[in-house]
Amino acid sequence: MQHGIPRSYWTSLNTTAPSASTGCLVLEPMGPSVNIMVEELPQFKPRKRGMKIHYPPQMAKSTLKQSLQALAFLHNNGIAHGDF
Repeated sequence: MQHGIPRSYWTSLNTTAPSASTGCLVLEPMGPSVNIMVEELPQFKPRKRGMKIHYPPQMAKSTLKQSLQALAFLHNNGIAHGDF
């Protein structure tokens, strides 16, 4: 992967609804989940039994803002994201 653009996709398919036909691409995972990123923060290392992991508020705010901006960009360009 380079610059966040996948080099390949796993599969493609077409779906047909009463109003339109749509092409779909199934892409490789683009990186770690937000949960994994939070668990890897230094304040949660070493991980202790029963430790509750909470998103740092500023990280949660920034991640949500960037995610919503990315989703708006996709929608503005006619692309739907299936597992947001």
